[in-house]
Amino acid sequence: MTETKEQQGCPYCHEPFKNLLVEPGIAEYITLTGNIYSLTTEIANFGFTNFPLSYCPCCGRKLGDHD
Repeated sequence: MTETKEQQGCPYCHEPFKNLLVEPGIAEYITLTGNIYSLTTEIANFGFTNFPLSYCPCCGRKLGDHD
């Protein structure tokens, strides 16, 4: 699949990953472990959670196939 210019320049799904959300006590961002992309939500004084992503929530790029 060919990436659009928007997808090629997306700061959220290309390293270094830009935070999707930054609010007091909460951060949300994409992480990459091996070839698995995940959405990570981190809450201060509580912890974090991850769930796998197939597509970037911002630009729609398919994740994990060609990286």
